[in-house]
Amino acid sequence: MTNVNPYSKQWGQFKASTTDHELVVLHDDGLYRHLRMKEPGTSLWSWNVITWPGYLTIVGDIGSGFTFVRESDMLGWFHDTTRYGDYYGDGSPFLQADYWAEKLTSACRDAARSYDPEMVLNHIREALVDRGVVPSVRNGLLESAKLHSESEEEIRDWLYSEPAFRDADTWEWDFRSLDHHYLLACYAIATTQRAYAERAA
Repeated sequence: MTNVNPYSKQWGQFKASTTDHELVVLHDDGLYRHLRMKEPGTSLWSWNVITWPGYLTIVGDIGSGFTFVRESDMLGWFHDTTRYGDYYGDGSPFLQADYWAEKLTSACRDAARSYDPEMVLNHIREALVDRGVVPSVRNGLLESAKLHSESEEEIRDWLYSEPAFRDADTWEWDFRSLDHHYLLACYAIATTQRAYAERAA
């Protein structure tokens, strides 16, 4: 049975835009590294991975500004993207994106997540089912929620004013999921790590 890649959208965009990228090692001195991934002849969709003891940061066209802190050798810390092989059958590295987000520095942790209207609707759908709201009313409320889901502020105002949710703890609901650009950064780091490891093999 094929495992479904939860980040297939990001992987598809990343793969299509970086197929011809090559690793350029600008600096490689123990834990101090400056690695660049780019397509020869252009800097479009290029990025740099820079490491120093305890840190790894990515800058460039993809995921610029995400900095991770965990272990002395942060590039080595990302090695587990390869241990699962082709887990999803689409050639993508295996990401532990939620776990990795916990290792971001506090200055950039919030940028790893963004408002997700689909998550809002999932919360509302589950709450309506749990409350035993009949399908006809449930569908009407979901349609109304969609109309107010353009922003987190708007949907929270709607939830507060909607009688069906007045006694629910909707303020506790998390409406953010992993950000598209953060996931692209994860793929870029994993791809860089693979290329660096293959070079050393």
